[in-house]
Amino acid sequence: MKGIQLFDGDIVVFIPCEIHEEGIWFIRIMDDLYVKRVEFDPINRKIRIMSENPRYPDRIESADGQS
Repeated sequence: MKGIQLFDGDIVVFIPCEIHEEGIWFIRIMDDLYVKRVEFDPINRKIRIMSENPRYPDRIESADGQS
């Protein structure tokens, strides 16, 4: 883990909203839910989704919702 530590059974509180800044977010991709660190690349219109756990690779998504 790099910064935060979440364990099975931990409670995560979230407020539904659009993401406008980098940070740690509760996000949904298709039918899957995640708590991930999010960074934006406005020039290439990409979103980098990173796990705090190094066993999971980063994921790059298009900012317009297209992979």
